[in-house]
Amino acid sequence: MLSKIHKIWIIISILFLSYGSRAQTDLNLEISAQEESKFTLSWDISESVEIPTGFGITLLSKSSLNNEWSVIQGPLDDGSFPKQYSSQISMDAQTAFYTLSIRNLEPSHKAGDIISSRLIKRFSQSEILASITGYVGAVPVSISNEVEAFEIIYWTPGLDGELREASGVAFLPIGVENPKSIISYQHGTLYDKADAPSLGETEEFSIGLFLAGTQHICFMADYLGFGASADMFHPYLHAESEANSTLDMLRAGTQLVEESQLNIPEKLFLLGYSQGGHSTMALHRKIELEAQEEFIVTGSIPMAGPQSMSTVMLDRILSDTPYSNPFYIAYLVWSYDQAYDLFDDISEYFVESVAEPLKEMILDGSNDGAINDILPTVPKQMFKPEVLEAFQNDPNHPFRIALELNDTFRPGWEPMAPIQMYHCTDDEVVPYQNSLLAKEALERFGGPTVRVIDPRLIPFFQDGSHTGCIPWALLAVNDWITDQL
Repeated sequence: MLSKIHKIWIIISILFLSYGSRAQTDLNLEISAQEESKFTLSWDISESVEIPTGFGITLLSKSSLNNEWSVIQGPLDDGSFPKQYSSQISMDAQTAFYTLSIRNLEPSHKAGDIISSRLIKRFSQSEILASITGYVGAVPVSISNEVEAFEIIYWTPGLDGELREASGVAFLPIGVENPKSIISYQHGTLYDKADAPSLGETEEFSIGLFLAGTQHICFMADYLGFGASADMFHPYLHAESEANSTLDMLRAGTQLVEESQLNIPEKLFLLGYSQGGHSTMALHRKIELEAQEEFIVTGSIPMAGPQSMSTVMLDRILSDTPYSNPFYIAYLVWSYDQAYDLFDDISEYFVESVAEPLKEMILDGSNDGAINDILPTVPKQMFKPEVLEAFQNDPNHPFRIALELNDTFRPGWEPMAPIQMYHCTDDEVVPYQNSLLAKEALERFGGPTVRVIDPRLIPFFQDGSHTGCIPWALLAVNDWITDQL
């Protein structure tokens, strides 16, 4: 049996491809007697051979000098690569050449890969109904099935582009063999770390229960800065990280569904309200520009979102009119500094009476209500006069450029799926003009139907404030999605 294997000529070397040099080391070859076509290759690498960080050893072979190398195993570990190693090799040729090659390590994971998942809870129909009724009030809703909510931890790029852990919730309908659609729901503004959807039954969590309780699969990302990534400050209204974290949640959630008993629906809807409206438009853009081979958007519903950061929202910041929640402006400036390095200290932008207590309260983790109380009701009054003048007169001011980067309807994207924007005309937090300007811009770029609709049945008699509009928007969304199925 060993006579045939003894005819094998084995050439073994360590080839440092990245440096263009060759080094030899002592390697011991052992031949097993298990089968005629198999033997065990092992090596004992000298301690003087160092494996650089980020590199690993790959074992390659070829049957003749004229053939291409093919990978047998690796790349294996970088600095922790074992100096002694043994591997069983199948022989399919009389002569074989082997090489150990130093190569760049391939990432062991990629954006959207699941790190872990766990069942949060199974919710009965009555529990779902109680949850959503407590959020939207007396608006009539019906629930057809139970729901299981799963926390998912997955990989997504951080602000530096390096992959890091993120989290979200997958809401799966129970007893529904063929769900109606997948819905990626982007939640609204959060500041308190305890409000992350993956941590429990918050108001936004109840929306996921409602959608899954009406036979849809729903995915809801926490966003960076919440849940598994709570160690970082949330990059508020930062379109790129919103799109990355929600797209990767969609990827991770789809993996979870593939492992379940549910069939994956063909229809995919994107929706969100307020910051979620901004995130929804950013996600729609990213999917159609970068992930069209993975997902086809059936339609998106970006509701009451600040789509025009550089025009409508900047005008609101510079207005003399009081703002109901000036904290949002401070939150935005602090967040954009994390993303774009606008200043060394917040005191460069804000007056001293605001800068010092704001910095202390943010670092101490004070709640948004308490921070709101220390801010002037007219947002422009928190800025230094010279900073305001620079905003207004310098089109290349760093803050202006940051705002422009986060307009969700920038040129270069011609939407393929219809966009339905529900937005009450009386919105005092995110002006209605945001949606109008987005509609006009997207229609100029071409593409399908883009509509802006006030969802109230009787606008003059029903609450059209930013929060008052939510139940009417949700009812309109439900009707529109039903029409698209």
